[in-house]
Amino acid sequence: SRASKSGKRYRNVASLIPRKSAEVRNLDTMEVPKFHGLISTMETFLSGLSSPSAPWFESALKTVFQPFVGILRQSWWTFPLFLALVPLHCALQGTCAAMPVWWQLVNMDYVKVSKHATVLVSCFLGSNIAYFGSGLFLLQRFPLQLGFGAESSEKKRHKKNKTTSTIATRFPMLGMWILGAGLTSTIFHSVQALGSYQIAESLCYLDHAVALSAGGYFWDTCGAPSRRTLGLGMLSLVTLALTHPGYAFLHSTWHFLSATTATLWALEGHDRIQQV
Repeated sequence: SRASKSGKRYRNVASLIPRKSAEVRNLDTMEVPKFHGLISTMETFLSGLSSPSAPWFESALKTVFQPFVGILRQSWWTFPLFLALVPLHCALQGTCAAMPVWWQLVNMDYVKVSKHATVLVSCFLGSNIAYFGSGLFLLQRFPLQLGFGAESSEKKRHKKNKTTSTIATRFPMLGMWILGAGLTSTIFHSVQALGSYQIAESLCYLDHAVALSAGGYFWDTCGAPSRRTLGLGMLSLVTLALTHPGYAFLHSTWHFLSATTATLWALEGHDRIQQV
């Protein structure tokens, strides 16, 4: 019948398909697997390269950046010292360093022609004694450990106790930073009041470099100041930012207030660490 003939025809056509499929399967098993293996290897490598969570990628990042991260964490407070290189850079360019317009240095030439010049300059420069007094007090409170030879029992105890070790090694430098700030401030303001204004602007960068790094070291060693100390520090910053009227008086006040703030900050930091 017609239906049986059609069925036979379809069966004949279907019988040809397995033969072609076998040929394709033979081709796949003979040649393609090598190519597929290469692709899968490349895909695995690229996926590992693009995935930040890959173990080897994390290991490479840690190997490259971990030393820099350690330096940033331990020495971030030294970065303001790069301000001291600004005058050197300007000198190499054949120019003089100048403070920004929004933070200009006060020209004290008017003091030289004043009939009270001697008194004004003496009081102005003498206000730096606040830094020397604060620095010496902190050094007496936290003396430097300069022992040689056999270690004392106190030093051995410091090595065993992390808290006392921090106090013994880092806190003496608080006084040294204040003394350094006082010395830099005295030299800078002496030139500002009695010498060349251009040279004073260059020294102003050095003064800011030491002061900012000292503040960073205090923060890194003592932690955040208390509200009382922070309030006193904000008041001292107001006297620093204001230059009129009476720049010499305002800036002298800044010297006393900032030195007092540093002293309180150090003592509070010491008490906080001891309580941990």
